[in-house]
Amino acid sequence: MSRKLYAAFVPLLAIAAFAMVPAAAQAAPHWKTCLKEHGGSETKYSDSECQKTETAGKWEKVKITNGEANKVQVVSFGKLTFTASNGVTFTCKVLDAGNIWNLEAAGHDNIEVFFNYECTSSVCTTLTTEAKNLSWPTELLAGPVDKIGSATKEIEITVTCNGTPATFHGILEPKLANPTEKHPLQAEFTSTTGTLADGTVTAKVEGFDNLVGFTAAETIFVE
Repeated sequence: MSRKLYAAFVPLLAIAAFAMVPAAAQAAPHWKTCLKEHGGSETKYSDSECQKTETAGKWEKVKITNGEANKVQVVSFGKLTFTASNGVTFTCKVLDAGNIWNLEAAGHDNIEVFFNYECTSSVCTTLTTEAKNLSWPTELLAGPVDKIGSATKEIEITVTCNGTPATFHGILEPKLANPTEKHPLQAEFTSTTGTLADGTVTAKVEGFDNLVGFTAAETIFVE
């Protein structure tokens, strides 16, 4: 390589290396739980939400050990609004359940049960919903967001409004907000976190879903 060509090539390498820094900084997150103190040198917390640090508290934030064999059962609850481009809209309370676990590259989870209840609609006199294609795979991404569904196994839900069924498919990526003293881990669905579709009819999902551990309502974190 000539000296002139080498001199031109080196700055390009520097730019490429610099461009890779944000990607490294935005590595995919993993799951942690707030557990009762079990010893060790980890940071200690004085409360079961792991919000107040102390040198010798009763609780501590612990990363779930890598490996699908170390799954932690979780449940979530909230209220979501479904708005379709054909005018069908409704709001339901939501209960769902599944598991979370960590792999080396990122945290993973799944939704094994998804149930809507106490639904209200100004459009549908009669309304039913049925989750299909369970369990739905999910994966933590930088942001953090929780990618629900995959190219090979999408979210699938049949909505029957006034006796007319429609089955919507797709992938949603709600934003995650870590727990505070006022709320547990929250997944926020907005008009920008994905859409579901039945043919040419599209639908957005908006609202919040709260997630806690199943065993003792353990506080869950994403970091």
